[in-house]
Amino acid sequence: MSNTEIEDVAAAYAAACEGDVSQALRAAVADLIETHRDAEQRLRAMDQWVSRGYVQGRASDVYLRRAGGCAISTP
Repeated sequence: MSNTEIEDVAAAYAAACEGDVSQALRAAVADLIETHRDAEQRLRAMDQWVSRGYVQGRASDVYLRRAGGCAISTP
């Protein structure tokens, strides 16, 4: 994500929170946590529906390796 995109998103959150920077940060973090939980749920669902033998391991692990990403586990 570019700096311009980050600034645009930050400005949108600040505007939505009527300039209250603290509230905007809390809203952004809440949205990020919700998005992260949704992604984890989708990976768990993928693991349930894709055969381990077909993808040679857990589907979510294979997906993350191919995407070049990392995952942050939450309890």
